[in-house]
Amino acid sequence: MYGTFVQISLIRFLRGGVGNVWGLVSNIQTTSLKLGFVFFPTIQENFSYPRR
Repeated sequence: MYGTFVQISLIRFLRGGVGNVWGLVSNIQTTSLKLGFVFFPTIQENFSYPRR
């Protein structure tokens, strides 16, 4: 009884963990893409223009 309960909780935790990690990774990717779209043009402009 206890072993099966541990197995079920482990399976649930692993499923939830994989889902949470995948969601975290996708969130990081989307936020980094947004930040990249925001920051990279300004960085390129800053580096392309000579500093006064």
